[in-house]
Amino acid sequence: DIAFHTIRDFSRRAGVSPASTLRMARVFGFKGYRDFRDAVQRRLITAPGPSPIRAGKTFAADSLLSCFCSVPARELSRFNAKLDAVTDQILAARAIYVVGFRSAHLFARYFVYHAQMAMPNFHLASSAMSSATDHLASADRNDLVIFFSMEPYATEAVQLAFFLANQNITTIAITDNAHSPLAERCDQVLETKRLRVGQLQSMAGCITVSEALLSRCFEKMGPEADRRIGEFEHRVRRMRGYWPPA
Repeated sequence: DIAFHTIRDFSRRAGVSPASTLRMARVFGFKGYRDFRDAVQRRLITAPGPSPIRAGKTFAADSLLSCFCSVPARELSRFNAKLDAVTDQILAARAIYVVGFRSAHLFARYFVYHAQMAMPNFHLASSAMSSATDHLASADRNDLVIFFSMEPYATEAVQLAFFLANQNITTIAITDNAHSPLAERCDQVLETKRLRVGQLQSMAGCITVSEALLSRCFEKMGPEADRRIGEFEHRVRRMRGYWPPA
């Protein structure tokens, strides 16, 4: 984590004072924390062997999650177990509905677009509560509903998750707090860190976790995922969807 954080942020995450972090850096022979962080960054860039992102699909999700600080490195093993469980649920479901209200709808749409390249049973629910309930009216225990929501949590998302729980429909939350009102109503929670970038609350972690989830799904699908994605891209090119037109 040192490569990606200021001394204040790292100390807060480690549960120690900045002075303790500075002493640790000096124990390792560095003049200060910045020298320590620079050395760790150089090590990550120049480490021998192939890039973990290119080493194979098995490591692609790990690289995304750790490099973009979506999941602390010390929690990666536990998170991967949960990611595997959610992946198995997705691949076993008859239909997967993805829900996001307000700004979260954009991330739900992005997620569904990529998922549908290999899994046509993904469906994007409407961004309006009334229409979303229409989309989910036919859902049953064989289906799965994935929620995207970050603080402040949309009232519609919490209410809909509560309703689906009462209907015994499996729900998964991709969110920033495993103890939020939304997460407490869902069967599985994929929690991602949310960092502040200036005046903005970054959504990079949310995107990274969703991409890691899709990566794991495609990996478990094996050659079939590659075939379907290839066919999808071929159809788009044949329709001249990419520049320059073929």
